[in-house]
Amino acid sequence: MIFVALAFSLGAMKRIGLSLLLLLLACPPGWAWDLQLGVSRSKPALGAGTQTYEGDSAKVTNQPIARQTILGDGAILGVKIEEWTLVYATSAWNFVSDFTPEGDNQAARADYQITETRFGATWGLERELAGFYLGGGADQFKEQLTYQNEDYLFSTTTPYFNLGLDLIFGMVRIRADQTHFNAGEHYVKLNSVSFLLDF
Repeated sequence: MIFVALAFSLGAMKRIGLSLLLLLLACPPGWAWDLQLGVSRSKPALGAGTQTYEGDSAKVTNQPIARQTILGDGAILGVKIEEWTLVYATSAWNFVSDFTPEGDNQAARADYQITETRFGATWGLERELAGFYLGGGADQFKEQLTYQNEDYLFSTTTPYFNLGLDLIFGMVRIRADQTHFNAGEHYVKLNSVSFLLDF
């Protein structure tokens, strides 16, 4: 899953990388900046509402209920300038839920695939071995429901808020953070642990 998330993010990373390069070239000479690259493992908590999904020829509604623990993988790219960090992150997770087709009282099973792309900024304070940060930005959220080989999609762009703690071991960071946002009728709390290299 980590490799899927990394592949998913490569195209957007090229565009954002060029923008970040131009930003860094424009920084005053006295400003110090670091490049952060990492991978993450997440455990989403989904407060699911009744969502409407669009297919090629029809719409369906469902309130997904995950029957197992949801786990996801992601990738992180950040540029830290003084106390501020510009962050681009991706995350992908999936689960299986009961699904009751309209006009049918018998519940079936449906597969859900969630992909997220987040772009935002964080502000933080650091000491020698640890730091904390607060941040926010925009989350491009895509939720795909697959039932009987038919795909139905819900997508939105929504604001998010996050906070986290870093353990700092030279150029290595171990990060624990929590991200909150609403996606349509869902409320999502994303708990993550990340491994980052700080260049």
